[in-house]
Amino acid sequence: MSKTEQTALSVGIDVSKEKLDVDFAPTREPQQFANAPAGHAAARAVRRSIEAVLKMDRTVPLGAKTHTWRRMLGQGEAEIYRGGDKFKRASSSRIEEQFPTVYVVCAVETNHLELLSDSFEGRRDFEFESRLAVRLIRERINRIGFFGDAESGLSGILTHPQLAKKVAGLPYTDASSGTALVADINSFVNFARVTSGGTFRPDSLVTSIRQELLFAQTLLNVASASAMTARDFFIKGQGGRGISDIIGIQELNGVGPAGASQDAWFAYDSNTDSTHMVMSQEPSPLPVHAIDPLRNQTLWIAAVGGVVMNDVGSNHLQFATAA
Repeated sequence: MSKTEQTALSVGIDVSKEKLDVDFAPTREPQQFANAPAGHAAARAVRRSIEAVLKMDRTVPLGAKTHTWRRMLGQGEAEIYRGGDKFKRASSSRIEEQFPTVYVVCAVETNHLELLSDSFEGRRDFEFESRLAVRLIRERINRIGFFGDAESGLSGILTHPQLAKKVAGLPYTDASSGTALVADINSFVNFARVTSGGTFRPDSLVTSIRQELLFAQTLLNVASASAMTARDFFIKGQGGRGISDIIGIQELNGVGPAGASQDAWFAYDSNTDSTHMVMSQEPSPLPVHAIDPLRNQTLWIAAVGGVVMNDVGSNHLQFATAA
């Protein structure tokens, strides 16, 4: 094994076992999410689930310190014309809320003499560490997307202040029948549509990996020739007009108020106008600057503004006992 390979290996081990666990320790989340495991962003497996769950809104310009959420409200009434010049009118108003944008950064240092060495190991280290810096930034963004950052004022999916939350009516484990599981998850995803009179409706559903597997492997009507899994029965019941799949992601494992035994389900409207994460700038390097005569530093930077739910009425969060 070459010196460069040894360096890469040792850096990889250090990152996954030490630096990331410290960096991503859930010390800034609300108390009910204090049990969120730091391993969500482990360097051994690069996960960017937030980019698979939510669309990125890139309309906020780089350099903006805040971005504004707006919703138009209207009221009025129409009437049958019976002459005259006084009519019922339509009127509008708006509500606004501002959120901050923050920069997520990670630095890479280089030594001028090492870059000039005959073996070019310093240059190879720089390439590896630059890729690592981008990965660390994306993992931090991923964590913000789910857990937010209270100190910065950023909301994530699990910490959005206006998102309706509930606890499942039964344990989502092998102890519950497939029929009971489907009935309970139907009640959960139908909540927005029923209570809003059809105005709001989720079209996507994500949960933990173990919850996805439970629904995919639990059978209904086992003795019948028409037996199907709880997942397939649930999707069939959507009639092609709502949720088309159940997606499992690691970030929703063990994040409920009860701790590691409780997983999350998130039903939401995936349209960008409804639910999105603000991403003003993808990870990019700033110009190299000198630390001293022999050392330079390259700062990688990204700009994000947290999760925004314009039509939060379509979205709903549920916690279910999974173990």
